Amino acid sequence: INAIECYNKALEIEPDFLKVMINKATCYICIGEYEKAENEIKFVEKIAEDTKKNCEKVEEGFYDRIVATCKSKLCAVYSLIGEFDKFYDCISFLKAQDKLIHKEFMTKILLDE
Repeated sequence: INAIECYNKALEIEPDFLKVMINKATCYICIGEYEKAENEIKFVEKIAEDTKKNCEKVEEGFYDRIVATCKSKLCAVYSLIGEFDKFYDCISFLKAQDKLIHKEFMTKILLDE
């Protein structure tokens, strides 16, 4: 049994467990399944954005952090597949939200081009 199968089993029990979906997407990135990773991440991002609009009983900033994590993961996917316009869109979103993770690393990437 591999990690993706474990995450799938966890999602059978708790279908809306966003962090599990993100971890599953990370596994897809690690094994080079970039399209699956992108689809999973976009699905999580949509759920988080939709839920944020309709839910008031959650820790403040929870869904914003989920979306920022999704954008960070998408940055990785887009940089690995050479979709640099999409990569920069994600970076711009994160900068605007002041959610840029590993700022020093991303600054180096942006300046080295």
